[in-house]
Amino acid sequence: MSKILYNFWYKVASFVIALVIWTLVQGSDNVEKSVYINVKIDVPEGYIVKEGNERHISATIVGPSAIVERTQNSDLRARIKLKEKETGSYELEVKPSHILNLDSRLKVNIKNPILSLFVDKEVSKKVPIKEILQGYVSPGFKVESVQIEPSIIEVTGAKTELEGIQFVQTDPIDISGLEASTNKNVFLVKSTSLSVSYSVKKVAVSISVVPNAATKVIKNIPIHIQSLKYNQKQLDLNPSTIEVEVEVGGDISRLDNIPVDQILNAVVVLQNAPEENEEQSIQVYPLMDGIKVLRVIPAKTIVNLKK
Repeated sequence: MSKILYNFWYKVASFVIALVIWTLVQGSDNVEKSVYINVKIDVPEGYIVKEGNERHISATIVGPSAIVERTQNSDLRARIKLKEKETGSYELEVKPSHILNLDSRLKVNIKNPILSLFVDKEVSKKVPIKEILQGYVSPGFKVESVQIEPSIIEVTGAKTELEGIQFVQTDPIDISGLEASTNKNVFLVKSTSLSVSYSVKKVAVSISVVPNAATKVIKNIPIHIQSLKYNQKQLDLNPSTIEVEVEVGGDISRLDNIPVDQILNAVVVLQNAPEENEEQSIQVYPLMDGIKVLRVIPAKTIVNLKK
């Protein structure tokens, strides 16, 4: 009896404190909180979910305030296993029982529990990489070659998605003002399909830039209209002349003292009546042998019908 009464009031105080803490943790009132649940769909080997096998669905959780408040979205992870080994459309219901390690004191209300998905066969194929160059090297220089390593990669995804993929592009590579060769590590453009993945995310691109002494910028080239409905006098062009940088094979001096409209022909093709302030692409054609158009400045003009 003496052992029980020893430090009796300390024991009582400890019990009361423990009871208060337990009450606070449990919470006397239930509260509600909006959350989302991370749902992962497992499919048999050799199959893939065309829209991606992860979803986020909205839900509410109800329970003791202390537990609800400390529950984060990252804690709510559900997993559903699809056993059917067939391609096609499926509808799966997400239930609270699918949520991993859910606290038993929480009640989960899922707003839209039905997931619609399409299961396809998972396949792989090899495709080439295509570089996308943006801008122009400095005048007097040209891009001699572009090397990509690796030049071919493996693409994996849903069979119906891969049928339309013939190559993969790099992110745009800015070559503006380059006067020397350069090496760059460049990301590949991500597929718009969540089911498609690449064997690599980056490639090494080597761009060889060499001097090109035989270049010339030809200015004040008039733009001509090619149309079955309108002639030149019926239309306003802004600008009405352009500059063109060309590469000249042979003696560049042979262009001296030759009228520009005998060297290049700049044309805007109109199929229909132009909208107000409609931009049209300018097409430039060499009129002499051994001339290659490098760039057109500007590449478009604004066309309006004269009033």
